Amino acid sequence: MLCSAVAFAAEPRWFRMSTAGFEVYSSSPESDTRRVLQYLERAKGFFDHQTHAGIQPRAGRVRVVMFGSKKEYHEYRFKQFAAGYSTQIDGRDYIVLSAAENEMLPTAVHEYIHLTAQETSQRLPPWLSEGFAEVYSTLKFSGGRVVVGLPPPARVQALGRDAWVRSEEHTSELQSRGLI
Repeated sequence: MLCSAVAFAAEPRWFRMSTAGFEVYSSSPESDTRRVLQYLERAKGFFDHQTHAGIQPRAGRVRVVMFGSKKEYHEYRFKQFAAGYSTQIDGRDYIVLSAAENEMLPTAVHEYIHLTAQETSQRLPPWLSEGFAEVYSTLKFSGGRVVVGLPPPARVQALGRDAWVRSEEHTSELQSRGLI
């Protein structure tokens, strides 16, 4: 009986929260889930007003799946290093996010940008799509202002600590993949 109680206690508790633009299924703490949901709504509001910049508002609700731990997310991750991803299945848009952390909000916006880019009639090359998603993932709300494009602190730290790739090696790698 004790073993079954421990196994039951280890099961994540999933719940649902929704707004006009998003439907979130989460095993993260409710406060983290609410924070991500509110942030995505604010980002959507910003992008809804930026249609002249090539960002189209989403039609219908985006379904967001938030895992409460990296261990839970591990089985469903798309790539080993990815903290999240977006996809379309049967006409529905999904964003899947790993455990709520400091990078959760930028990752959520990054993946939202990928979904909005799919709605444009012009397909973007992967490098440009990633570039737009990275720039807009820096979205910060400060009072009534919106700031976009500041260097992400984690990226600045990586530039200072990691070895840089020589441009010849990078160009060769991109050519071998058929990206240039």
